[in-house]
Amino acid sequence: MNGHVNEGKRHLNFSDFTAAPMWRQYKQLDEITDQVKKDEMPLSSYTLIHKDARPTDAQKMGIENWAESTRKEIAGHYPADSLVRPKR
Repeated sequence: MNGHVNEGKRHLNFSDFTAAPMWRQYKQLDEITDQVKKDEMPLSSYTLIHKDARPTDAQKMGIENWAESTRKEIAGHYPADSLVRPKR
């Protein structure tokens, strides 16, 4: 289980979220919404043991609304080209 937690933190860690480039924060907020809508988080292997970790529909809607409103706020403050990953 610890491996799942560490892997998750490599993909999204709110402790260092704001240190990431704005395009990455913007993308991660979209990924949060997508995973919540698809019921991909928390992992089913986790909720087998921790049944109370399953978010309610109201909690999922709250997460989706928060992520989407934060993306809109970011989009209103930053140029569009800063919200996409730079080409290498």
